[in-house]
Amino acid sequence: MQDVSRDNGTTELLPGSHLGGMIDEADDLNNFIEPGTLRKVENPHTLEDIAGYVPATLKLGQILVFSLFTLHRSGLNRSNHIRFTLNIRYNDLHSKEYAKRFFYSNYKGGFKRTTVDFPTRFETN
Repeated sequence: MQDVSRDNGTTELLPGSHLGGMIDEADDLNNFIEPGTLRKVENPHTLEDIAGYVPATLKLGQILVFSLFTLHRSGLNRSNHIRFTLNIRYNDLHSKEYAKRFFYSNYKGGFKRTTVDFPTRFETN
């Protein structure tokens, strides 16, 4: 769709974080993450020391594929242009958890997005 760089807010990934599996409370996790590090989380499957977030810069035509367990975030778009993304997820329709929730995601999100200086819907028109 387009080149993606640090300037237009590429996705940033925390290498190795997928090895810890599902982290149940994303809200609580924010208290443990500092730029460049992941402190010990009260989860036996979480790694104590993980390298810092790495930007996934992509050229037109490239794609980024990663595990749902990978800690990731969107970088800040510092350009004057919109960054387009296409997000495709795979869910196991035979999963009991998927069927129990009657929802299109096997992970029930419960985190708050960072909205520093984020315009309201009235400010975008």
